[in-house]
Amino acid sequence: MRVVVLRPFLVFLACAAPCIAWAQKPGEQPIRLSADLDLTDAQQKQLEAEALRGSPEAARTLATFHFIVRIDRDASLRWYTVGAENGDASCQYSLYHLLEVEPDPNTKIRARFWLRKAADGGLSYAKDELKLIGSEVPH
Repeated sequence: MRVVVLRPFLVFLACAAPCIAWAQKPGEQPIRLSADLDLTDAQQKQLEAEALRGSPEAARTLATFHFIVRIDRDASLRWYTVGAENGDASCQYSLYHLLEVEPDPNTKIRARFWLRKAADGGLSYAKDELKLIGSEVPH
């Protein structure tokens, strides 16, 4: 399901980037859809300290930065995990999606754990997905 949702977005980005660049006037900077998510080194260090002290918002911001801007799966996984441990339902749900695609059955079991936590945290789309997949044990 998440591959189906992500794939159209990636196709859009691949198709839109040349069109956006083509539509620019000479000398203009290209438009980046993720520019609002950029973090300076100082901002990253500050957010890392806050996230490690328990801030779910800081962890979510770092995870989003690494996932969308840097496209760094390992860093995304790290900060979504910190955010999930800090109680952020959105991070728990994102962590579920990152872990669910792994081939290891134990990792899939842990992914379901985070999905249940996100649903328990009140995330409606986590509740919907939990209903959709049921209580089946991943293999």
